[in-house]
Amino acid sequence: MQVFLYEHISSGGFVGRPWEPRFASQGLAMFYTMVAALASEGHEVVSLVDARIPEAVLPPQTTTHSVRSGEDWEASMRIACRDSDLGIVIAPEDEGILLNIIEAVRSTGLGVIGPDLETAELCSDKSQCIELFEDLSLSVSPYLVGTPEEILGQELESIGYPSVAKPSMSSGGTHLHLVESPEELESLMNTIEEEHGPKHLIVQEHATGEDVSASLLVSPDECKLLSTNRQDISLGDFITESGYLGGECPLDKTDSDRVSETAMKIIEALPGLKGYVGIDFILGEERVIPLEINARLTVSAVGIARTRGQTSLSAILDCVDGPIRPIPESIGYAAFAESDPIHSELTPFEDLMSIEGVVSPAVPLEGLSVSPYLCGWGKSRMEAREDLRRIRREVEKTWS
Repeated sequence: MQVFLYEHISSGGFVGRPWEPRFASQGLAMFYTMVAALASEGHEVVSLVDARIPEAVLPPQTTTHSVRSGEDWEASMRIACRDSDLGIVIAPEDEGILLNIIEAVRSTGLGVIGPDLETAELCSDKSQCIELFEDLSLSVSPYLVGTPEEILGQELESIGYPSVAKPSMSSGGTHLHLVESPEELESLMNTIEEEHGPKHLIVQEHATGEDVSASLLVSPDECKLLSTNRQDISLGDFITESGYLGGECPLDKTDSDRVSETAMKIIEALPGLKGYVGIDFILGEERVIPLEINARLTVSAVGIARTRGQTSLSAILDCVDGPIRPIPESIGYAAFAESDPIHSELTPFEDLMSIEGVVSPAVPLEGLSVSPYLCGWGKSRMEAREDLRRIRREVEKTWS
């Protein structure tokens, strides 16, 4: 089967614009992981590729269409979709990007293993997700929603502090602002209003607990859990930026059961979901608090490929009509993260990718370097973390 695999950053979604290195590293990690999973079962992968990416760092199992401009992107999209049997889209929810790409691919006549447009729109908007969670009587922290002006017109003391302010549409743990008081919130809202205008936001009481997620495969008739995952998310403030820094999988069984039970309730309420779905939570001592729904591949797939094997991810193809094949048993633990910044122009591609645990390569671009993504494995969580440290050291040796 020929599969059109679109990953927004590497596939030219930022053509003519600078890349954000952390997003690019995560995007390439998901792209490489899915190429390897599909190729392991003999499927051919077709993709668009930003022309700034050197040919030497592209996976050899792909047929690529180079993208140098917006016109290139549109023409290459039509050709790639014409030559493919199915499509998989990996794109951020920001500004409706995921929704728009799914619609663009389907407009060519190619089927996408993903949500219908109504469901994609709901999942892309965190405020709609919160309304769904409330309708399902799930645990939801107190919140305010609206533009900065609208939020300032509400009772700021009605939620507890610290709270987290975030856009309704965002991804990768970006633009999360930790605020400690109503006065800080008022100052932040005024700043956002001045710099960005009437942006739609959520301000939600910051729940105590661990950032976790569930990764699932969904077909028209069934849902199977791939993994539950710990997430390392840094909250920003007026000085530092927030972001997703990596993760580990799987969770221990007791925690995993609590998270997966809530995840299944959400999946059952959204019959328009299909394919890989990631759901983020705060796991507290007494509550499992859902935060958002990602109706597309997430970075946790990197760890799943190590603990359950590549066929667990290629099973996404079963989601078109079902049934979903038995998922291999999870073995051991994985810890995954972006490497420290490296001098990619000094790092031979072959040397870097020959290191066990390097998922995706460094990419030299003008003015910046996209770091490789790494994944350690071990029989215990501590062994996986130590293996990730080993990989970091070996990567450093390639250019030091």
